[in-house]
Amino acid sequence: MIQKYFRLIWMFLMLCLCSCAFQQASGVARDVYPEKRILSTSGGLAEEDVFQALAKIDFKTVDASYHVRAALVLRRPGYVRLEVLPLIGNPDLLLTATPDTMTVFVPSKKELYRGRPTRSNLEKFLPWSMDIEDMVLVLTGTYPFCTTERLAEDVSSEGRLWRMTCKKSSSESQIIWVQEGSQKLMRLLCTDETGSEKYNVQYFYGGQSALPEKLVIRLANGSTALTVTYSDVRVEKTKDLSVFNLTAPSDVEQNILE
Repeated sequence: MIQKYFRLIWMFLMLCLCSCAFQQASGVARDVYPEKRILSTSGGLAEEDVFQALAKIDFKTVDASYHVRAALVLRRPGYVRLEVLPLIGNPDLLLTATPDTMTVFVPSKKELYRGRPTRSNLEKFLPWSMDIEDMVLVLTGTYPFCTTERLAEDVSSEGRLWRMTCKKSSSESQIIWVQEGSQKLMRLLCTDETGSEKYNVQYFYGGQSALPEKLVIRLANGSTALTVTYSDVRVEKTKDLSVFNLTAPSDVEQNILE
């Protein structure tokens, strides 16, 4: 009788220990594994994909608003082709970029600019301040900064969204909100070296596509809001990158960017 009593106590203690171990293991899986699983997909655009679309761009400042149509071609990490389209005729502006060179052609003025694809050079022609590599990721709903090698920090759950902080360098960070299940990027916020907000982006999706059909970029000071709405979206896998190289016409004035 006594042996049976001690045997029951022993079994009860073992069940308690197993239960504690299971709860600890579940806690590790819940706290560590989600970001590995999410970051392994990287969101909208795979490394070898070429994104093509028509874009309706609504650009608002404190004093005015502008509406343009553009043809957009993007590829990671830093390949861009942007043609601002008029109602008829040649493009108003044509910008191409590779990781080595950025070229801008303004047909109406017969002017061509060529230089390094830096943030400061991009700011001369487009109404936002970000690196071209970040621009490609932001415009396609792909997780900026985060990689499986550089895991996210401060991972938490907010309803049906995973919230993660990703550091690009000592000077910038991004907070991203990823939808549970679909792993679509729903929102991102970029901060500077002091932790102050630089800009934030909100994404909107249609159907089951991993790529956004619309996004809204807002600068932190409230001076600028940029809404991009896509149509005729295509994604192709190709090694031909000639579309990102712009040959200058012979009769244009060429200018070198710093």
